[in-house]
Amino acid sequence: MKCLLTGATGFLGANVVFELVRAGHTVRALGLPGSETRYIRDHCEEIFFGDVTSWEDVDAAVSGVDAVIHAAGDTSFWKRNFARQRAVNVDGSVTPCCYLRPDMGDAYVMGNVFKTPFVEVWRGERYRAFRERMQRDRSAMPVCGTCRGGTHDLLVATEEVKA
Repeated sequence: MKCLLTGATGFLGANVVFELVRAGHTVRALGLPGSETRYIRDHCEEIFFGDVTSWEDVDAAVSGVDAVIHAAGDTSFWKRNFARQRAVNVDGSVTPCCYLRPDMGDAYVMGNVFKTPFVEVWRGERYRAFRERMQRDRSAMPVCGTCRGGTHDLLVATEEVKA
């Protein structure tokens, strides 16, 4: 089976890579740009660099895989980017970004990986409709109005949304 493994360049992810390969699977690794790959490069069929909170990165990474294993974790507590940490680490909710405010409720939760396989959520109708609305008029969407398309400093953007 061909598996996409998020967080493959981290401590936990690297060990999952070894176990998947030992079990006879092929691994497509997904790690943050600039991540160290020396421990996994000889074991992975492919290494993608991207961010699990970027739909473009994840969409490219899931193409052609049979399974997704989410082992990515954000442990950068000194940045105080708790919304991103929750999105990456905790709740299983698939959201379009990590800047969702509590007052938005479930309107921008596309699905939950504890109930539906990630690839189905990612390519599902709710996410497709969101992406179409975002491409038509990003500034009119409360979740995207202050976003500069993922090309900005995450901490600064989070502070802008709080304001």
